[in-house]
Amino acid sequence: MSRRTITWAVALGVPLVWLMYWIASNTYWADTIVPMPLRGEAATNPYYAAQRFVVALGGRATRDRTFSVPAPDAVIVLSTWNWNLSARRREALERWVESGGRLVVDGTVVGGKEFARWSGIQASERPRRPAGRDAEPPGPCFRFLEQRRAGQSGAV
Repeated sequence: MSRRTITWAVALGVPLVWLMYWIASNTYWADTIVPMPLRGEAATNPYYAAQRFVVALGGRATRDRTFSVPAPDAVIVLSTWNWNLSARRREALERWVESGGRLVVDGTVVGGKEFARWSGIQASERPRRPAGRDAEPPGPCFRFLEQRRAGQSGAV
């Protein structure tokens, strides 16, 4: 091997070795969690996680698209329902609640005066936000105001 070949090998080899060292010392392997699309029932049931949580706590959870009167010690979560659409279903639900059933109502339930008359919960106007960038947004319970009737207990 000639002296010229050795000089070129050293001239190209040293920067190449330095570049490989720099890349190796400035990179790292890290695990990245990539969210996968929902599958099975979780893709179609928006309450899947809540139902699994209830089951993990030892309860029983079902998702019914139509109202059927459950046991008196059950809890119903209404997410969407037009309170005035079906008088017979509405009356069955009212009787169930008055007999001890527990009803949780989402803010999307449409009820108007009938729901307000029966429940004492009335839709309120959204409070205006104070001016300024740092103004706090309204809390999660801004939409409903509860009006207790005389003689009604405070327990929910």
